[in-house]
Amino acid sequence: MKAEEFIIIPKKQDSKMLFDLQKDNDLNWKSLSIIDLLSAFVKVLNSKENETEYEVSIFEFSVEDKIKSIQELLNSKERFNFFEIVYEEMPKIEIICIFLAVLELVKQELISVQQHKIFGDITIVKKIRNESSI
Repeated sequence: MKAEEFIIIPKKQDSKMLFDLQKDNDLNWKSLSIIDLLSAFVKVLNSKENETEYEVSIFEFSVEDKIKSIQELLNSKERFNFFEIVYEEMPKIEIICIFLAVLELVKQELISVQQHKIFGDITIVKKIRNESSI
């Protein structure tokens, strides 16, 4: 199945979500499922022009580097817009590394991913850990 063939189906808000919001947020925020996050990822990749020329090069970044960059950004502020770390001039492979870094940080329960209303901006939020759960 090609990325262009994805069909976005509206979901009921009461369904269990992978990325939950904190309970004290206002009603303008919705939880994102993994499908929502993948849809946003596909949209970013599809907005890039097809690269017809291929150049073999050594990249100066890795998923681990992107994880550290996201964590450093979250140390200076508790939330930021996803498009603060992804921009149009980036090569696709770097966008993929960032996406994998976000998924890994969600898996480790260090961040949550939120979206302001339907089709709104995606926000990455630092999770506050309870010391009793450590």
